Amino acid sequence: MSIECKLFFQDELDRMLAKAIYVSGTPLSIVENPLWRDFLKRLRPSYVVPNRKMISTTLLDKEYDATKFTVEEELKSANVLHLQCDGWSNIRNEPIINFVVTQPKPYFVEFVPSGKNRHTGQYLGTQIEKTIEKYGSEKFYSCIGDNANNMQAGLRIGTAKFSHI
Repeated sequence: MSIECKLFFQDELDRMLAKAIYVSGTPLSIVENPLWRDFLKRLRPSYVVPNRKMISTTLLDKEYDATKFTVEEELKSANVLHLQCDGWSNIRNEPIINFVVTQPKPYFVEFVPSGKNRHTGQYLGTQIEKTIEKYGSEKFYSCIGDNANNMQAGLRIGTAKFSHI
């Protein structure tokens, strides 16, 4: 096998490994586990399993960019979109807002770290409006969130200038 062919397969397998880790949420320690390394080596003896640093930086960054590009292309080509939003706190008890756009396939598009901003109706409404405008307000037909008073106020405020939503 030529060196170009080996490099092609190495790159292709690296991308596939990064995507599998990224999409499944598998811990990066998998590449340091001797059992997994032996398994991968047995599957393809010429494959050199990348180290944890290579995966956590270069490979996952590339996979993130590729996934983001694919999602944005899907949403650009869609004619009808729906927005779902939910405010909550992450594992460190920091306030965030999650946004999912469906067409009808759901795409997690963004989380907004709220920082010191309280999840008031006005703040949520501003974030909702920004997200709608980012993906093309004319494409949105609905926007949903939980039944908390602040979220309901945010939905009213965030969609107020879009009479078709």
